[in-house]
Amino acid sequence: MAQTEQQTALATQEPAQVPAYLKTSEPKGVDELAQYRSTPRLKIIQAMTDDAIQTEFGLGSVVIMPDSVLLSRYSEPFMAVPVFFWPSWATWRDLTDTSGPMIVEESLDPESTVAMAAKNSKKRVEPYADDPSMNWHHVESLNFALEIQDGQSVGAVVVASFCKGGHSEGRRLCGYLARKSAEKNVDLFANRVQFVSGKVTNRQNQTWYQLGFGAPEDGSPLFIDEETHARLLPLHGELKKLHSVGLLAAVAVD
Repeated sequence: MAQTEQQTALATQEPAQVPAYLKTSEPKGVDELAQYRSTPRLKIIQAMTDDAIQTEFGLGSVVIMPDSVLLSRYSEPFMAVPVFFWPSWATWRDLTDTSGPMIVEESLDPESTVAMAAKNSKKRVEPYADDPSMNWHHVESLNFALEIQDGQSVGAVVVASFCKGGHSEGRRLCGYLARKSAEKNVDLFANRVQFVSGKVTNRQNQTWYQLGFGAPEDGSPLFIDEETHARLLPLHGELKKLHSVGLLAAVAVD
């Protein structure tokens, strides 16, 4: 559900002044909170999305979940910086199976059973043992933690996941960023990327809305400035540390 006006006001108001005696270089007692922190994610509104959400935002819109904050509408570009990248793997139920959560297992381990199944074209789709008319789907997701650079959500860090029909676009983004960073000898999070929601149709004539990307088209810089780089460097390190101990959320919204 969308935030109420009161919730929005509380989320955006200036924080209270912190007394000097409370300020420490290493805040204590907050480490355990990381595993329970909600990771905002990008959701592209599809034809199968709940009718109320479709009505509120429109097909093809990019929405930050779970707070239901509109980032951009269909075909409206937005700028972001990829701060961190990681792959993840999950087992999804059949779309017609409503007996439980869509995601039944997930992993950040590339050697896990679900990861090995997702990488094997012969095991990627497996029928239910008790009902061969339905299939388990072992899915690889390519995940990017993005810092939004414009619009009402400027400064927000959200996760964009490319999986299933969007997996190939995620691979293209990986290649684009790898080449760009290697050619210019810059960090991953030095790159500014323009994203936009577009419509895709495959060979089976199936159509969906998907996040695409490219270099900035408005003539703005390809790379972040020095101040932004200094700010994102520790954030990159924090996300990398969370990933190393398995605390980065791994599941796509859709």
